[in-house]
Amino acid sequence: MAILGVLSLLVIQVLSSSLRIKKREDARVEVQQNVRAAAQIIAEDLRSSTLLHVWNADAGDCASGVPCTGPDQLAVLVVTGVLSRVPATPGSAFSGATLTPVCDARGFVDGGLALLSNGAQVALLRVTQVEASRDPALPCSPSNADLIHHDEDPTSGTWSNSPYLLKADLITYRTLPDPGDPGRNLLFRSNGYDLTHPLADGTGVVAFDIQSLSVEYGVPQDPGDPSSRLVFFPSLEDAASFLGTGYTALPDGAGTYVGRILKAIRITLTGSSPASAASSYRLTQTVELRR
Repeated sequence: MAILGVLSLLVIQVLSSSLRIKKREDARVEVQQNVRAAAQIIAEDLRSSTLLHVWNADAGDCASGVPCTGPDQLAVLVVTGVLSRVPATPGSAFSGATLTPVCDARGFVDGGLALLSNGAQVALLRVTQVEASRDPALPCSPSNADLIHHDEDPTSGTWSNSPYLLKADLITYRTLPDPGDPGRNLLFRSNGYDLTHPLADGTGVVAFDIQSLSVEYGVPQDPGDPSSRLVFFPSLEDAASFLGTGYTALPDGAGTYVGRILKAIRITLTGSSPASAASSYRLTQTVELRR
């Protein structure tokens, strides 16, 4: 009986040890899957970005809830495939304009975002009203067009030969404390210009147990040389400082916005599970920007 008792105790110890190992392994696999899936979602949004690629604001606006891009937060300007020609007379000037004519306003929505591409000029516009005023029986022209109102973002400049307006979304990634367990973090995806606004479509949790998001921004060492090697920086401000006079970290700053010359973005996600101290997993992925 004593021998049987010893054998039973050994069996229980082996089973208990096996269960602990399996629990740790399951936690490790779950964390890896979470991190990889989150990295894939971010990469898909980055590959859908265009023109300005990312959005940034000064410290005061960031603090008030405007999306910002930095070492631990990423605000991506993605396009949806909806675009329309702007029927404007090439060479004509406009100043303080709070509406933009388009040939087809279908697809743009009140409260949404649009990117104006006008030669070298690119502007992000908050759409305040979509006005379907064009007579479809007549050709699209400056006097016969739909109107996109953007009262909060007046524009000035000179019309190029082929201006157009694209429907855009602004997607912000950041880590936040888990409301259900403040000791754990989650990766959150916010949709829209105002991060203080109630939840919008496309907003929500990407992955649980993501402890940190780290972002680096790749710009050419010589922007005038297509074959120039990329240099990565932890912020747009650092990249602008490296490039020197004539570059800015703000879309509306004086000079060329760094976002327009970004070639790649490197993201590092670190995940871990409270179920196992050995489950920490880090993944680094470099995403080349397509446009």
